[in-house]
Amino acid sequence: MKTHLSSQAKINEAIAHLLTLPTDGSYEFEAKKLPHQRTIKQNAGMWLYLSMTAKALNEAGFEMVVTIAKKEVQIPWTKDTLKQVVWDGIMVKLLNKESTTELETDEVTQVYEVMNRFTSDTFGVGMNFPSKESIGDG
Repeated sequence: MKTHLSSQAKINEAIAHLLTLPTDGSYEFEAKKLPHQRTIKQNAGMWLYLSMTAKALNEAGFEMVVTIAKKEVQIPWTKDTLKQVVWDGIMVKLLNKESTTELETDEVTQVYEVMNRFTSDTFGVGMNFPSKESIGDG
């Protein structure tokens, strides 16, 4: 039996199962603490940070340069393009993770710190990661 004990109900269910095991053999059990996935507030904070940074980059006159039909085109930054190009690029190289859903709580900070240093050094645009208060309850 392998189970993820993420609540008291799951723990009680596992204990009940253990109590039904026959005593005619030996059993081995292993318990290990799993890392915490990034929180909903961290995810909301990431998107707020990306929105604020995209706005600041655009206001400072920095646009993203893309190639379309062998021509360079400048387009304004959005939270989505910033995430796809910069956040995800750093996340893959730094942590070898393809999705923010794979991030652990401490890894959000690691990606933020590298990205914020990059935007600060390259464009002179740096942002504090949004506080819990600025994120709200959503």
